[in-house]
Amino acid sequence: MTQTNLGDAEFILLKFDTGAVVTIIGVRALFNAITEDQRGTLEQYFLEAGIEAQEFYSATGHSMMGFPCAFNQIRLSGEMIEWFPFYLVLDTDRKVALIGNDFITHCKFHHDPNGDIEVESFDKEEIKTAFLQAHPKTFEINQILK
Repeated sequence: MTQTNLGDAEFILLKFDTGAVVTIIGVRALFNAITEDQRGTLEQYFLEAGIEAQEFYSATGHSMMGFPCAFNQIRLSGEMIEWFPFYLVLDTDRKVALIGNDFITHCKFHHDPNGDIEVESFDKEEIKTAFLQAHPKTFEINQILK
C-alpha cells in the first residue's frame, strides 16, 4: 500500500492489486460528499469533452466504467511526480483506490512478508507515454480538486 498526497492534508490510500489490469480510483475516494447531481455533471463533462469511458471487471465479475484521468504534480510514496494516470470510476460508492498492472509493471519495489509494498522507483515517462498512446484525451483531475 502507498499513500498519495493530494494536497496539504488529503490522502488516498492506494492498494497494490496485481490482479487489477489498470489503476482505478473511485469517485468517493476523491470526493467524500459528492452528490448524484455532481456525479452526473462530471460524467456529462467527460462525455462532452470526448473523454471515453472504458469498461472493467472486478475479480468478482462486477462491471464498472472508468474515465482516463491523471493527477498533475502529486506525491506518491514520498516522491513528487508530475503526472500519474488512472481511471476515475463514477459508478461506485466504495472508496476504492487500486494501483494496477499498468503502473506496477513500470515500478521497482520491495515487499517484506506481511508488510507494505514500498515503491523504490518507477519509470515516469514510460507510464505517461503508454497511457497517452491508449488515451490521447485524458482529463487532468487537478482542475477540479482546487
